[in-house]
Amino acid sequence: MAMTLQYALDLDHRLWLPVPLAFPWNDFASAEEWATAIADGMLAEVDPSIRAARPELDAVQRRDLLRATALATVVAEPPLDEVSERFWLLPREGREAVVHLYVSDYEGGTTHDDLAAIAVAGVGGVLHGVEPTPGTGFDVAARGIVLLETTTPPVVVTRLIGIAEQAVAVLELIHPDPSAVAEVLPAMEPLFASIRMRRVEQ
Repeated sequence: MAMTLQYALDLDHRLWLPVPLAFPWNDFASAEEWATAIADGMLAEVDPSIRAARPELDAVQRRDLLRATALATVVAEPPLDEVSERFWLLPREGREAVVHLYVSDYEGGTTHDDLAAIAVAGVGGVLHGVEPTPGTGFDVAARGIVLLETTTPPVVVTRLIGIAEQAVAVLELIHPDPSAVAEVLPAMEPLFASIRMRRVEQ
């Protein structure tokens, strides 16, 4: 009997907001409708951070900025077509980022070279290290850092890679600022560690 891959994760909604990949999604018919709802619903929570970063803006302008940011986030094309989900780390204390989750079947190995190949798959670039990531439920977990040197400054690709159940999960952050990557990783790592994959009979 065929076995189907399933996964689950624990999303801390105080930090992360699911970003739709297509519409209609839940009760939202369009990206514009979703962005408006986010601006109306989340402004009070993130307004202090926006005010600190842009003190020249009044309340209406801050709301418009949040809506524009939400809209740009939701209409952006994912880095790779096979994306499973994406999440927005809401702008608090200067941190803001979008991460993409990829979950797929995997028949490869778990050596350093295998993990390095996953770290650069689909993006290329120069590998700057693969190191184990403890404290997860995966059989093998690692963090890969890749630099895309085709841009100035180079873009940093950070991938948290987990292998289990003949499947691989990759939580990916692509960002041009290494210091921002260091700020976002503490929020990414618990999200990654919460991912659970299993096979169920179809």
